[in-house]
Amino acid sequence: MSGPDQPREVDPEYEAFHRRWYMNGVRYACQRHRLQEWEAEAAVSEALAVLWARWREPDFPKEEENRRKFYFRIVRCRSVDIIRSNVHERKIVAAAAADHVLSLAGSRSREPEVTDGEQLPEQAYAAAEALAEAADILTALPERQQRSIALENAGYSARERAEIKGIQETHERVDLHRGRARFKKIMAEREQEGATE
Repeated sequence: MSGPDQPREVDPEYEAFHRRWYMNGVRYACQRHRLQEWEAEAAVSEALAVLWARWREPDFPKEEENRRKFYFRIVRCRSVDIIRSNVHERKIVAAAAADHVLSLAGSRSREPEVTDGEQLPEQAYAAAEALAEAADILTALPERQQRSIALENAGYSARERAEIKGIQETHERVDLHRGRARFKKIMAEREQEGATE
């Protein structure tokens, strides 16, 4: 007797597919999407769970090649989900770090705080001001260009950035090129304004 809590009987075809393609899926996720091995294994496990749920449906393909394509499509989608989640987490960490550094910049208007008998070095103030300036310039760019620069600084390739943004890689390269050029132009204009004041 079978029920919702009863395990499904083993399907030899599925077991053979699982053995043949599990490690291939992990390697694909690691190499193509640069996931950590444990992330790749999570993506593959989810893909195989979806595959198993569809395995005996009448409209599910019976040909090995079509099943393989379906499997790798799910691995790819799940890998991109993981990348997006990582980007979100990195943004949170980066924002926290920026808040800390910017709080140092804000303290410049007050007397420097003394910790353990030593003043905060002037370089820390300069770095904080430079970060604040860069963040301000970045917000002046179109959102797509902002994301390109942020993702590139986080270490993502053009292909990965394109997948995260849901655009073609050539368009992503254009976004990054234009964003960098606009960023440099604004920075140069501000430096020139500062020099003439």
